[in-house]
Amino acid sequence: MDASGAAVPAATVTIKDTATSASQTVNSDDQGRYAVPDLPIGPYEVTAAKAGFQTALRSGITLNVGSSPVVDFQLKVGQASETVSVSAEVAQVQTNTSAISSLVNRPDA
Repeated sequence: MDASGAAVPAATVTIKDTATSASQTVNSDDQGRYAVPDLPIGPYEVTAAKAGFQTALRSGITLNVGSSPVVDFQLKVGQASETVSVSAEVAQVQTNTSAISSLVNRPDA
């Protein structure tokens, strides 16, 4: 969304696995929402950008088994060359599902 709380459609959202540098890019829909299903577990950073807005970056996001974190952005009007970086923990409580899951560690060989 923008600073007034309005949706930002067609924003480019890039999800980067910081362990492997693999990335995927999607666009937000008319309501400013996006989804990237079937990502492997691991650490990620997410970037949102659109012409006429500052680029926003969220880092420190860790995907675990059964998790589907919600990463929201508030894009500020400005030059695309400016990047706003936010380092914060994403809540580990799932607010969009009532499913129960757990992380199972692989035994060392």
